[in-house]
Amino acid sequence: MKTLLFVALCLLCGRGASAQLSPADEKAIRATAAHWVANLNDHRFEEMRTYTTPTLNMVNVMGMAMHGQAQVIQGYQRLFDALYQGVPFQQSDVVVSAAGPDAAVLSDVVTRGPAPSDSVKTGTPQPWRAQKTMFLVKQQGRWLVAAAQATIIDAKAIKMAMAAIAKK
Repeated sequence: MKTLLFVALCLLCGRGASAQLSPADEKAIRATAAHWVANLNDHRFEEMRTYTTPTLNMVNVMGMAMHGQAQVIQGYQRLFDALYQGVPFQQSDVVVSAAGPDAAVLSDVVTRGPAPSDSVKTGTPQPWRAQKTMFLVKQQGRWLVAAAQATIIDAKAIKMAMAAIAKK
């Protein structure tokens, strides 16, 4: 029985490990993530319905968890209309990998630029960089974001951690 379970586990792990994305799939996944960043800039979050699943889950850079496509759209619309008018966002360092035959993970860095001097609102955060991870699924031939999470990159903390690791 143990051998059977071991073989089943190996087959399952092997299936995920051998999954590869076609160039067309990778291009579509990158386009989905780019659309997300475009909406950070144009605040047209209703468009998320075209590239996210209805069960979308998101944890933003502030640690706010939003569950369900409608809550994410509403949450982003309110936050961005209140805090990010005219604030530029850019995407870089995009990495895409297969997580299965119809699943993928995308990691990128999103940079939030400074607010225009004439539209700075109270509480608007300073520029930052965040590491974002998206889990995407392919449904009916389209790559949709099912979950996403972003973490502010703390360069000082990373430097301290790397120094501590180097000492060991």
